[in-house]
Amino acid sequence: MGSSKIIVVMGIVTVGLLFELRSNVGQLRASANFTETCSAEKLFGRFGSATTGLINSSSDPSAVTLPTFMPFAEAATFVFHGNGNLSVASTANLAGQISPTATPTAAEGTYTVDPATCTGTMTISVPNGPVFHRNLVIVDDAKEVDFVSTDPGFVIAGSMKRE
Repeated sequence: MGSSKIIVVMGIVTVGLLFELRSNVGQLRASANFTETCSAEKLFGRFGSATTGLINSSSDPSAVTLPTFMPFAEAATFVFHGNGNLSVASTANLAGQISPTATPTAAEGTYTVDPATCTGTMTISVPNGPVFHRNLVIVDDAKEVDFVSTDPGFVIAGSMKRE
């Protein structure tokens, strides 16, 4: 069997195991009377955040090669208002450059929460700047939030913890 066939078979087995694990977790939650509730109202307060990853620096969105990606890190404070609105103060480092200055950049945004899955979305609007989108997973009774960027060219993820 060639190496490409082995990789395909291993990939299929891995996907199958992940679906089986996900199914078993759902069954465990149901059998344990899983009662964690999630809502926009429950996700409130100040959260410290750390984000790392890579951002595609090419102006050509189809140029997805390793040399076009630059390292990214961010420290931020998110304030969830409990009503679907949020505020952010962020200091970002893109390829070793603090952007735009060492003073945290202020931004506003919105978020949604799916109570059935404890997942959600977030949209952050920087004044006179870009708009960023993230998918959320709310954990530990809304004391922590894990997230991943959903914007093209952004390979970043992070977590937030209630202060």
